[in-house]
Amino acid sequence: MPSQISQETQSQVRQFYSGAHAVLMRVWGGPTRMIHFGYYPDGDGSTLSHHQSLVETVRQAAIRLDPEPGQRILDAGCGLGGAAVWLVRNYDVKVDGITNVPLHVEAASRYASECGLLAPGRLTFSLLDYTDTGLPAATYDGVLAIESVCYAPDTADFLKEAYRLLKPDGRLVVLDGFQTRRDLSADEQSLMASWLHGWGATRLDTIDDFCTKAAREGFIDVRFENLQRHFKPSHYASYRLARWLVPPARLLNRLGMLSGTLYGHLRASRDVWYAAERGLCVQGIFSARKPSR
Repeated sequence: MPSQISQETQSQVRQFYSGAHAVLMRVWGGPTRMIHFGYYPDGDGSTLSHHQSLVETVRQAAIRLDPEPGQRILDAGCGLGGAAVWLVRNYDVKVDGITNVPLHVEAASRYASECGLLAPGRLTFSLLDYTDTGLPAATYDGVLAIESVCYAPDTADFLKEAYRLLKPDGRLVVLDGFQTRRDLSADEQSLMASWLHGWGATRLDTIDDFCTKAAREGFIDVRFENLQRHFKPSHYASYRLARWLVPPARLLNRLGMLSGTLYGHLRASRDVWYAAERGLCVQGIFSARKPSR
């Protein structure tokens, strides 16, 4: 049985998303109810709007998942429900969204209800730990995780549970940030910690480590696609919004006039750009399959 996400990590994630909810909704996610980075097909030359790029991220993940109508998908770390609603609408699949953030269960359920999609057997949202869900084995045709696996203290626990939950021949798709190498200098480690902790996360696996763990759990057809150039404009948009706000936010935080959560969010929005530009981390899609027997 996998070890559950620690209470400390649970609290850290909930504190971040509860404290930053209004900012994430108003400044980033808006009508899409999506709070991940945006995918731009032509990189810096793309003409998509910000909100279109957020939807394109989900579409790119769905292409790798390749679900058929009527299949059942687990959205592991469902956030505000935007990706799950989009999948139900565009692929006619059944989606169960899970998260360890109570606020997200409420917000996602409300959004799905407004869309007329919230119903058992079609679209649901639950407060569950994606490393130990308690759900029946071999339940899902696909498991999807968009910028959520970075919150797992040990990604092997997530991979083990995903493997258990998948039906034979089921697919796993993880779209997230990954560290490019293990041997970071003290300065590089500090930069990585600044943006990860600012967004309530802990650490990133390297690409090789994550792929090795997946193969060890039994996954086959393990593949990673480096899509950094497609996400670079979104990283820059995050940086552009935050760079001038970090110095005054730091002062306000020290004076007790701004929460540590919001200051950390602004700092992370800036520093993720620096880390990516220095080649310390990349955004990409990992995909794999559970053997048919």
